[in-house]
Amino acid sequence: MLVLRDIFHFRLRSKQINLLAAIEKDDISKMEGILSEGLNPNRVLALPVKEHRVPPLFFAALTGKKDAAALLLRYGADANYADDNGYTARDRAVEFGHSEVANMLAKAELAQSNGKGPQPPQPK
Repeated sequence: MLVLRDIFHFRLRSKQINLLAAIEKDDISKMEGILSEGLNPNRVLALPVKEHRVPPLFFAALTGKKDAAALLLRYGADANYADDNGYTARDRAVEFGHSEVANMLAKAELAQSNGKGPQPPQPK
């Protein structure tokens, strides 16, 4: 029997998938709509590559989507988050040759570390 919890998780997963699709298509207005509904930009999700679990900022960095990464940062994405291997989104942008994204993320890492700029939401 489907319970309220299952419906909530299904809707949340749908939003996450829609956010990844919007990042991939560089659809900033769709991203804005999803994030403005309250989706946490730091929620870890599984990428379709090797079951790697990372937040949306990593996907934007991996794919070189600078505007998408900037929007995620404005909504409080944690630029200093490191995956299970110790890599940040900036590290991945560098690895995949997206220098503009990497430079922007380096500035965001520094700003967040110094308490300036949008800060990641604190766990409740």
